[in-house]
Amino acid sequence: MRFSYTVRTTKGKLEKGAIEALSREDAEKALLGKDQLILHLTEKRSVSIALPLPMMGGISSTDKIFFAKHLTVLIRAGVSLVEALEIIISETSSRALKAIARDLINAINNGSTLGDALSRHPKAFSRMFIHVVAVGEESGKLEENLEYLAGQLEKMRDLKRKLIAAMLYPIIIFSFAVFVTSGLMVFILPRLLPVFSSFDVELPLTTRILIGVSSFFKTYGVWVAAGAGGALIILRIVAVFSPVAYGVSRASLVFPIFGSITKNLNLAFLARTMETLIRSGIPMVEATDITAETLGNMVYRRKLKSFSAKIGGGRGLGKIFEAERRLFPITFSRMVNVGERSGKLEESFKYLAEFYEKEVDNLTTNLANVLQPILLIIVGLLVGFIAIAIITPIYKFTESIRR
Repeated sequence: MRFSYTVRTTKGKLEKGAIEALSREDAEKALLGKDQLILHLTEKRSVSIALPLPMMGGISSTDKIFFAKHLTVLIRAGVSLVEALEIIISETSSRALKAIARDLINAINNGSTLGDALSRHPKAFSRMFIHVVAVGEESGKLEENLEYLAGQLEKMRDLKRKLIAAMLYPIIIFSFAVFVTSGLMVFILPRLLPVFSSFDVELPLTTRILIGVSSFFKTYGVWVAAGAGGALIILRIVAVFSPVAYGVSRASLVFPIFGSITKNLNLAFLARTMETLIRSGIPMVEATDITAETLGNMVYRRKLKSFSAKIGGGRGLGKIFEAERRLFPITFSRMVNVGERSGKLEESFKYLAEFYEKEVDNLTTNLANVLQPILLIIVGLLVGFIAIAIITPIYKFTESIRR
């Protein structure tokens, strides 16, 4: 029987190869006899079967963190890669991750490395994830790279969660106001109209406005809702096209308050991704290209993509950032310059990532604190207007009876 193996020597070097043995146990004994740590050992089949690429979608950031953390712990404990993936299958509740892990096992059993196997699932794992894993395998630091990757993914996920949490309360208040107002307009007010019509008094302006709005929504409400839904669907489809998406991205950078959040969020993700890739030993040009793909704003994405050729031409990254002050503040470019001169570029990107993550946190918290009272005032005015519009004609009618 022939087995393919991946081992780590006493010097920490990663070695791959094949060994002939009567059984798996004999192969393990032969490798362990050389004081080597077995990372991967599988039987090589005489006929290599090309496995079709499975039709699988993406997985959540939580699943990726779970995957990276568990692989780190299990590999560090001396568990082989295939066994570690089998344990992940048994412990995860995600069907998508189970399916992907099974495919990874099949690919590895057919001679693929983990990095190559992960590249079969571009919707689930980003280029950054795949490259960091591949570099870890080549350098013999797979568990270290996986651990660091899990930490970075966790920080990015937490930043997104803070952003969503900060905006959630204002959105709930606004949605509640719309729901209550719509209910009053469509269901309650139409029942009061016959009562108001029976009053032999002139209806006040507020009541007439309310009746007009209510009648409009009662007659055309379905069409308004359908039109709004259709417009959202069309915008979603149109937004896929590059010119429109680029225009939206540009507008999002200049929009008051939200523009600062968008800018700082992209700078935070850029710095965090660059730190991860540079620390993993990925070349600067490739790291810049991979980082561009992780950015949500198309303006930043295109600009960073254009930097690859400039870096390849011998220009320093800090100088390139400095020439684009509209997108990259002077603090950002100067810190990158310092990192390049000191040979600690990954440390500079780490500092920048932490700095801009705090900026996003502060901006979203302040925005939420400002929006909450404004929305409460708007809701109060809306409810007050409706109350006055309903109560005023009743009050006028009772006054006319007394006379």
